[in-house]
Amino acid sequence: MSIAAQSDGMIKQRTALANQIRGLLGEYGYIIPKGIGHITDSLPKILADPACRLTETGHWMFGDQLQRFTQLQEHIESVEGLCCINQFPA
Repeated sequence: MSIAAQSDGMIKQRTALANQIRGLLGEYGYIIPKGIGHITDSLPKILADPACRLTETGHWMFGDQLQRFTQLQEHIESVEGLCCINQFPA
């Protein structure tokens, strides 16, 4: 599997997870706009809010999803860094 194909697969996973997070949060009355950055900006604030409307299970679930989202984002950035290194060897 090429680095580009691996990166594309992870980007698709990240997008699917972002859409899942947005959709489920909508069921609790939280609306997060489209865009990857909105997930990492908004979800931690929602989870840290003492007046958060999430159930205990929902709070755990979204915390877990945020962790997976963050790890996936870090992997994508690492793979994209490798792509650049391999395209432009020193």
